[in-house]
Amino acid sequence: MRKLSLMLFFVLVLCIGSVAFAQDAPFCGDLSADDCTLYTTATTTSPSSASFSANLDITVENAPDAAGPQTISLAIGGAYSGLDAAAMTGMSMDTTDPMAAITALPALLRSFDGELNLTLSYPAEMAAGMPSEITLELSLVDGIGYINFDTLAPLLGSSAAGLTGWGGVDLAGAVEQLGPMLAGQLDPAALGGATGGLDPNLVTNLLQAVNDNDYVSLARIEDADGYAVFVSTVDFAALSADPAFMELITASMQAQGQQLTPEQMTQMQEMMPALLGGITFASSTVIDPATNTVVAGAFELTVDGATIDAVAAQAGEPTDSATPNISVAGVIEYADIDATTVVAPEGAQVVPLDQLMGLAMGAMSGQ
Repeated sequence: MRKLSLMLFFVLVLCIGSVAFAQDAPFCGDLSADDCTLYTTATTTSPSSASFSANLDITVENAPDAAGPQTISLAIGGAYSGLDAAAMTGMSMDTTDPMAAITALPALLRSFDGELNLTLSYPAEMAAGMPSEITLELSLVDGIGYINFDTLAPLLGSSAAGLTGWGGVDLAGAVEQLGPMLAGQLDPAALGGATGGLDPNLVTNLLQAVNDNDYVSLARIEDADGYAVFVSTVDFAALSADPAFMELITASMQAQGQQLTPEQMTQMQEMMPALLGGITFASSTVIDPATNTVVAGAFELTVDGATIDAVAAQAGEPTDSATPNISVAGVIEYADIDATTVVAPEGAQVVPLDQLMGLAMGAMSGQ
C-alpha cells in the first residue's frame, strides 16, 4: 500500500503540472467576448524584446526537525531581444529527426540575445558547508554565450583560480561544427523515452478533455492601475472524477513500468478525490489593454500535508510523523516591452572557436 500511495502522489504532481500549465489554446471560461479577445491576444503574443524580474519561493512547513518554515527562494532578472518566431518554429522537437533541431539551433542562437541573472537563497542549515546564497549571471549575444566567473567565486573556491570577469564561447559556431557528429550519436527512440514514454498526442487529447469550465475557472476581476487583471483556479477534486484524467494517470503509470491490479485501481480512484482536495492552484495575469501585452503574472500551488495524512490513515497506513505543508509561489513582471536591447558584457574574454573545438575534440577522443 505504501508503494501505491507514494506512486499515486508522484503521478498526481506530474498530472497537476500538466493540467495547470500545458494549455495549447488560451482558455476563456465564462469571460465576455471582449475580455476573451483581450486575454487571448495578450497571452498568445510574444514581444520581440523585454526586460523582466521574477521570484520563485518554495516553502515547507512542519518539516521534521525544522525550527520553523523553510523557504528556498530563486530571484530572477534579465532581458531579451530579437525573439524570432520563425527560428523557434524550426526548433520544434521532432524526435524522429534530431538533426533538424540541431541544424536550426545556430540560427536561433544568433537571432536571440538575452541576459539572465539568478540568485538562489536557502536556509543556512540546508547549506551543508556551501554558501547560503548562490548567484549565476549569464548572457547570450550574437551566438556567443557568456558567464560571469566573479559571482561564482564563492561557490567554486580554489578551483576558480585564474577565472575572473566575464568569459565567453561561440556557442553557435560550436553547434555548427559539432552538430553533425552529435546527431549521428543520438537515438530517436531514446529521445522519445525522455518524455516518459507517453504518446504526446494522448497527453494533448486528454488535457483538452479535462480543460473546461467544470474544473478550470477564469474571471476578470477589478482593474488595477488601469491594467486588466484575470484570475484562474483549478478544482482538482472535481477533476479526479473525470474518466479522461484517470486515463492520463493510468497511462503515466504504465509508461513508467508500473502496473496496477484492478483492486489497486479501485482503491486509487477512491483515494483520488480526498487527496486532490488538499491541493489548490491559483494564478493571475495582468494585461495592459492599451498595448494588448502581458505585464505581470503570478501563481501559487499549495499541498496540505494533513490531507495526505488523512488519506494514508484511511488506507490503513498512518504516517509516522506529520506530512509537511508545501507551497510554491511565483511572480513575474515585464518592462521595456519591444524596447529592450541586450549587449555583450564589457571586457569579456571570448575563447577562439578553433581553440574551443580543439579542447572539445580532445575531450571526446579521451586525450
